[in-house]
Amino acid sequence: MKIPIHEHIKSAIIDAWLMGKTRDNIASEFNISTGSVSNIIEQWQHRIGVFENLHTNKRYTIFCYLYFLIP
Repeated sequence: MKIPIHEHIKSAIIDAWLMGKTRDNIASEFNISTGSVSNIIEQWQHRIGVFENLHTNKRYTIFCYLYFLIP
């Protein structure tokens, strides 16, 4: 049975990814699977409108996040 991951943990995972930590490091730090880390990041990207071809460009992702979501 899957245990739901709380939103504040998901937010911390996104922050860690944006700071450049690897998926494996994040999974280890939060004691979750690497697949869960990937799913959380993909869901967040979908929510903010990051397209598939931008996955490798974290700087652009950070720019979009800061420019469009933070007043």
